Amino acid sequence: MSEQIPCGCGENGLAASAFDTPEVLAPGCTRTVSKEVCVEANVTIRPTVEARTPIVTCVGGPSLRSCVAQGFIPSETGLCTFTVSQVLCVNVPIHFDAQARVVRGTVACGASFPNENCRTTPPAV
Repeated sequence: MSEQIPCGCGENGLAASAFDTPEVLAPGCTRTVSKEVCVEANVTIRPTVEARTPIVTCVGGPSLRSCVAQGFIPSETGLCTFTVSQVLCVNVPIHFDAQARVVRGTVACGASFPNENCRTTPPAV
């Protein structure tokens, strides 16, 4: 008769081969998750206006009529002041970046995603 092992099993090889072998671990896996984080930058535009050398040209020929007769309004100060405006397109390169540290803190959180990338459009307001 075969000898019984304390578990009650016979000498069928199960005890020695299935339970006493070193555990083989399957390889783990690494997943990347993402989180939307809103960052802001305050931008101030300070205008600069610089007068350059004026270019004066004559309009038409000389006239024998007075300036008032031609529709001009006499200046009380002897100066002509007028306003000129120009629409500007100001391109401001701003570099947004982030550094990651693992510390406890507060952040304005958005949606979470179970994959590597966040959505491609901003959240609706």
